[in-house]
Formats: sequence, structure tokens, C-alpha cells
Amino acid sequence: MKKLIPFLLVMLAFLATPALAQDDDIDNLNAATGIRFLNFGNQLPDDALSSRSVVLVSVPPVGNGSSERGDWKSLAKEAHKGLKKAGIDAVGYFYYDDVMANEDVTAAFVQEWRSRRISNIVFLSKVELKIKKKPSLRNVVVVTSFNGKLSLTKDGQLAWMDQNKDLAAIMKKLGKAAARADQPKENNLINDQPEFFEDVELFKAKRYTSYSINLKSDKIGVVKFRKIPVPASPPGGMINKNLVKQAKEINAQIDKANDELGRLMKQYPFKYELIDYDPAKFKDLRKQGVLMILEPIYSSGHSVQRLLNYEVDLSETELITVKPKDGGAVFRTIPVNAPVYKWYMRSTVNDAIYLGEQWDADETWQEALINHINNLKKAYKL
Repeated sequence: MKKLIPFLLVMLAFLATPALAQDDDIDNLNAATGIRFLNFGNQLPDDALSSRSVVLVSVPPVGNGSSERGDWKSLAKEAHKGLKKAGIDAVGYFYYDDVMANEDVTAAFVQEWRSRRISNIVFLSKVELKIKKKPSLRNVVVVTSFNGKLSLTKDGQLAWMDQNKDLAAIMKKLGKAAARADQPKENNLINDQPEFFEDVELFKAKRYTSYSINLKSDKIGVVKFRKIPVPASPPGGMINKNLVKQAKEINAQIDKANDELGRLMKQYPFKYELIDYDPAKFKDLRKQGVLMILEPIYSSGHSVQRLLNYEVDLSETELITVKPKDGGAVFRTIPVNAPVYKWYMRSTVNDAIYLGEQWDADETWQEALINHINNLKKAYKL
């Protein structure tokens, strides 16, 4: 399995969300909320019209075989008009991949949203569905509560949802749901234009574009890919039934990926162990003898650079990846808006991060990991 997002909410499959009759024949349902077991219906969260919301946006790649990120901000601008008219105060728009770049990133966004008193999340996506065996590009909108935790939502919680080719039709239906909602309508100062956020304060400690000098003696913990939690009693309906099946299939793939991770890490020259990682228990790792963790981050090249505090050159169209080979190096160019994996280390002692001496991000987690290990070996003259 070449492309796997190793986090709590993986991006190998997305939420099935079309609001169609039970007998509609729908295959390969995809949307931008991740694997979440929600109770879909026509009811908005109790405080949707009197509290703050954030919007997580996802769109297909630009097309023509490219993996580069599509124009998500245009979709957000169009949706914002309808959200405002309905009375939903969308105070920030984020690209889904950026928020889910890894668990530390998600935790940082969650902390920021909690400090801003965010109560609800709007998942806004443009996806290709198969309806009656035919592909159809659809807009999907899901409005649900934010639980203030890494999972973002709770299994079984209520969620308003609709899909349509025409986003305006969805917003019209959302407006009707808001008009008949028996709840306070207090969002009277909503911004006219959406506000976009593409970064978050990920680390507060020192940042090094090098490798720790202590790797020869310190054991590192290599973050394993985490399985999707499947509730013992998921909500009813075909959507959630299909999600359970998808989650089990993905979890089987994650088992294989962790096996491959173990094999690839044999190329690492020093002490290590594969670990299950929970950001909330990061400080406990030191007590377990793990003084550094090695983890990946996954989003577009420029997004990864922003999150890791690289200097981002907006005039660039490609980033150059350094791949050691035969005592020298080869260079690979990847578009700045294409998704990449970048591995880095984080100290459990002082929270410092070590990015390595080279930009070694790559399109698969395997290639990116090998790049990182080989560049590390070269720096240590091994």
C-alpha cells in the first residue's frame, strides 16, 4: 500500500454522505469528513445559529492525472454566502488535509478552536460520487457539533447533511432548516467574506534543520499508523453500515503498512521501537525510555512547509526533494500543491523538533522515510 495517512482519521476513504433514498444505488461514496459514524438527518446542532463554527473544505485534485490541490477557496467563498444567510457564523475556513496532516497538527488546531470557543464544524466538499453506477460530481455539506477533542466529533451524534450538484440548492435547503429550527438566532455580526487559515502554532520549542547529536545513544519511538476506531454499536442506516465495512478494510491495510514500516526501519542505524502514539500522552514517552519520536506529516508541499515553519516562497511552483544515491544525491521536483509526506523527529525531553538537513519529502510515506533515513546516515557519515 503506497499511500496511507497514518493518523486517527485516515484519508484513504471518506465519509459516505449523499442524502438520497435508501433504495438509490450509490457506490464509492466519498466526502471530506473522514471515517465518522454520525446520525444523519435534517436537524442542525442546537446552537448552530448562536455560536461559532469552523469550515473544513475538501475538493478534488486539479485534474489531468495531477494530485495537486484544487481551488478550494472558490468553493468556500460560494458557500460562505449561504452559510451567512442561514445564520451560521463561520469564523474560519481550513483545508481538511491541513487539519488532519498528523495527530500533533490536529491537536494544535483543536486547541486553537477551543480557545476561540468553536461549537460546531461544517464539512464542505466537492466529490465524485457514483449514483446508479454513473459518476457524478456533487457538493456535500455536513453540519455537526465539535466535541473539542482530537476526534472532532463523537460517534452517533446528530448531523445535518445534504448533497447536490448545485451548491446553491444545498444552501437554500440549509436556510430552510435554519428558519424552522427552534433555537436562539443570535449570529447577527457575521463577516461578509470568508477568512482562511493555513497554519497553526505546532511547536513552541526550538526547531533545527539538522539531526540530533544524541541519536547514537538515544532510543527513538517510531509512530505506528493508527487504526480507525469502529464503535461496537454504530448508528443505523446504509451509510454507517458501509462505513463499518470500509473501516475494517482500511484497518487491514494499516496492519500491512505497520508491518512494512517495521521492515523499512531496519535500515535505521540506531536504537528504535515502533510505538502507539497519543499526543495527550507525549510526555509519558520519556518515562518509557523513548527520548525522541519519528513521525510523518502529510499535506501539500507548501502546507507542510508552513506547518513546520519553513520559509515558504510563494513564487515557487515546485519543491526539490533530495534523495541520496551511490554516495551522491539525485533531485526530484514535486509541485508545491501536490500532497507529500515529510518525516521529522521530536524530542520528548525538551519538545525540540529536528527536520533534517535536506528537504526530503516525497509522494509516498515509504519513499519519504527512506529519504530521511539515508540523509541521516549521510550526515552521520555512515
